[in-house]
Amino acid sequence: MKRLFALCPLIFLIWATSSHATPKETQLAVNPKAVKITYLDLPKFTDAHANFTGVKKKKLNGKDLMKDPKNDLVLKVSYDFTGTADNLIWSLEEWSGGPFDRDLSTDGIQSEIFIGKGRLFVNKKLKGEIEGGELKNKKVQGTTNFEQGNGSLVIKDPKLNSHLVLFGGHQGSVSVTGKLDSLGNAEVVLFKGKVTGTAFIDDSGDSNDPGDKHQVTMTINIEAKDKP
Repeated sequence: MKRLFALCPLIFLIWATSSHATPKETQLAVNPKAVKITYLDLPKFTDAHANFTGVKKKKLNGKDLMKDPKNDLVLKVSYDFTGTADNLIWSLEEWSGGPFDRDLSTDGIQSEIFIGKGRLFVNKKLKGEIEGGELKNKKVQGTTNFEQGNGSLVIKDPKLNSHLVLFGGHQGSVSVTGKLDSLGNAEVVLFKGKVTGTAFIDDSGDSNDPGDKHQVTMTINIEAKDKP
C-alpha cells in the first residue's frame, strides 16, 4: 500500500497484537471536498428584534476552514484498541509540509482547527488475545467529543469572500464509523465522522466583547478513505 499523502486521503493505524499495545499516531491527508459543513447563523445576542424563524443554511467545505487554501487539511489520529478510556484522539489541522501556524500572535505552532477524544470499538466481539488475521475487513465505530483546537477556526463568509470571521467556543459530539483493511494489518482504510455542534462567531476581532458574538449550530461531515 503506497502512502500518497498529497494525492489521496490515507490512514495508517497499526495495532500491536500484544495486550499492552501503545497508541499509534498517524496523519491522514483529507480531501477538502470530503469535508462538508452546514451551519445556521443565528442573530446576535444584542439584537432585540431577532427573528429566529426561517434562518437560512450556509454551506462550506474544507477549503473554507483554512487560512491559506493552498495548504493541506490533515487529520492527525492517535488510537489504541486496548485502551479502556479515550482510546481515540484526533485533530483536524492545517499543514504546509508540516503543521502551519494559524495564529502568529502566540508562542508555538497553533495548527489545530478542531479536536476531539473518545472511544472506537471493533463491532464484532473478539475473544482472547487478538491476532492480526481476526481484524480483516472488520468494521469499527465510536464517538468522540468536539472542541475548538489551539488555532481556532477561520472561515470565509459565503457572502463576503474576503471577509474573515472567527469561530470560538466549539462544543458538540462526533459519531465515527470505519473499516479495517483486508490484509489483517489492523489498518483503518475508511473513516467517517459526523459532527453535531455549536460555535460562536466573532465579527469584531475583539474576543472580550460578547455583544459582537452570535451563535451558529452546525453539522460537519468528514470522510477519509484509502485508495489503491
